[in-house]
Amino acid sequence: MVTSEQQNSQHAIIAMERIAFLVGRCTIYEKLYLTECKGINIPDVAETAIGELRRALVNLYTAILRALGRCIKVFKGMPAICFGIEWAVAS
Repeated sequence: MVTSEQQNSQHAIIAMERIAFLVGRCTIYEKLYLTECKGINIPDVAETAIGELRRALVNLYTAILRALGRCIKVFKGMPAICFGIEWAVAS
């Protein structure tokens, strides 16, 4: 059982590392593409793309929060629900 707990902790640490990377990258996307520019006319196609990017970031942040919740459970000694690529927020 100790080996299983160690593996869970290792997976959680890897997930947290990936999450930190993703949050940093998302911050850059937000600053580059989602910063309001007053007085600039944005074409409809760009507005659509911006809306899609916002939705994608919200979905990613939701997945990140779920993964962080699983990490907290692991570090509290509770069994993690699932492991694998989706658990660790695949990059």
